[in-house]
Amino acid sequence: MIKLLESIYDKTGTDIPSALQALANRYVADNPVEPYRYRAFNREGIQRATDFRYFFDLADRFPEANVGQISYAWGKMWSDKPDTEMTWLATAWGPLEVFVNGQSIYRSLPGDERPKVNRECRTLLSVGWNDIVLKFTKTRAGFGGRFGTTSSKWVIFNSIIASKERSGQEGWLFSKPLDEAVEELPVAGQSEFEGALQWCPHLDWTEEQKLMTPMERLYGRSNGLTAFAWAKFQANDVTEQIYRITGTSHGATVLFIDGVERYRCEQAGRFELELDLTFGSHQLVIRDTAAPSWVQQ
Repeated sequence: MIKLLESIYDKTGTDIPSALQALANRYVADNPVEPYRYRAFNREGIQRATDFRYFFDLADRFPEANVGQISYAWGKMWSDKPDTEMTWLATAWGPLEVFVNGQSIYRSLPGDERPKVNRECRTLLSVGWNDIVLKFTKTRAGFGGRFGTTSSKWVIFNSIIASKERSGQEGWLFSKPLDEAVEELPVAGQSEFEGALQWCPHLDWTEEQKLMTPMERLYGRSNGLTAFAWAKFQANDVTEQIYRITGTSHGATVLFIDGVERYRCEQAGRFELELDLTFGSHQLVIRDTAAPSWVQQ
């Protein structure tokens, strides 16, 4: 029971507007304004279904897998506070086991392993990053499942890739099928090349893709198409300094710094520009037109 001296009533009495203002100020203090955070994701990775849960279509991704083989999925999620309860909704098409921070919190039963059966699994999260590993086993009934939030409106769940090489990307890593379970599960910050698991989507390009520019790998060689690249960079000198930006284009290219056009070229070739920048973060946008190829670097 809250003591009177600890209540808002002791401060504001029956002044309801003042009580509401105090509550609003407390909420704003605990939830400061933050800008949108954009995360990269891999189109070849695990995607979401219409219910916002992740769709592990492992039977389609590994049609050569044998009955009894195992595939792991690995991600992580953040918790601001310790002992925060989190509930997920799992649909298993075959045996599924869920691990959080190395501990098994859910294992499907034979009656659960059907496409229309949903089961909740819950645990208490630690403060900071929490490892989530899903263990799928192939049977004749299926291979994979769905896993995610119980409510896309009220309980937001975004899995972040936990490996050192792709930290910060949205989504999951998933392993090629194995004949036996691994003895040690991966942990956040670990390299993808440690241990016995071979992770997908592939981290490297094919030899043919390595010969392409980044835009060609994304969109192909389509003459006349225009694409935008957006990034930010930091000017660390406290006084205004001259900075140099260099690159090579294969067609018409326009550079914008903080929304202002600072460079334009219509022909392929190497470019270089110098500009004065103040201390702090700056936005860089590149508009590139394929003719016949895209900007290289």
